[in-house]
Amino acid sequence: MKLRHRPMQPEDIRECVDIVAKHPVIGPRYGSTIALLPEAWLRLLQCEARVAVVAHDEENPRAGVCFAGISAIVRDDFLHELKTPPHFWVGPELTRRIVGGGSPLLTGKQLREGN
Repeated sequence: MKLRHRPMQPEDIRECVDIVAKHPVIGPRYGSTIALLPEAWLRLLQCEARVAVVAHDEENPRAGVCFAGISAIVRDDFLHELKTPPHFWVGPELTRRIVGGGSPLLTGKQLREGN
């Protein structure tokens, strides 16, 4: 199988969330927070401080998404909290905070000023 990647689009989110939810290790870590993941990823796609891609089978475009990857740039205070006990799983916590209005993601302005 030859994989090809492209930027994640809003229409990919449902399929990508399904991949996470069905994963035997990662899915259970989200628990009920998995229901918030589509909204969090939709908001994330509107953020400049991120890279979000999906991979699919280049030879069979109807096969759907095989892999999704998201990297985001967060504020220093969130990173410090992440490294300080008690530890928590970053994916579910980011999801809760993004949807709950306390997003630790850098804004476009903060990203530009930091660079």
